[in-house]
Amino acid sequence: MLSSDGHAVHIDNVADEDIARACGEISEELLTDSAMSLWEAICTAEPASRLAVHADSVRSINGTAYVRDRVGAIARACHIGWIAAHKGGNGYDDSFDWEFCPWFLLECCSWDDNALSLKPDWMDTCLALGRSG
Repeated sequence: MLSSDGHAVHIDNVADEDIARACGEISEELLTDSAMSLWEAICTAEPASRLAVHADSVRSINGTAYVRDRVGAIARACHIGWIAAHKGGNGYDDSFDWEFCPWFLLECCSWDDNALSLKPDWMDTCLALGRSG
């Protein structure tokens, strides 16, 4: 992220609302881990849980490959959301894979119209999680 005068700004020195832009490049390893953790959350969701019901509905119409592809597409946002939640006022500190990823899929993603996509306010939702700590 660049300041108004064009100088680089470190993530620790930016407002919560600027976290997404401040993250810059996220390594392929972290993106892969995010995607695998999201996919694991879907695959291991308890039958009849909210997440399983959403995922099964979308998967039955669009196929497993579609859901897997969409999980890969939202992995970057999930990782950025994790950083945002950690930087929030109280600092979210539950586990990434077992707690945050299922929460992210339910609270920051839309499963409407038989599709999986990010909600427009996903970043605000992650920041609010961090503030509620």
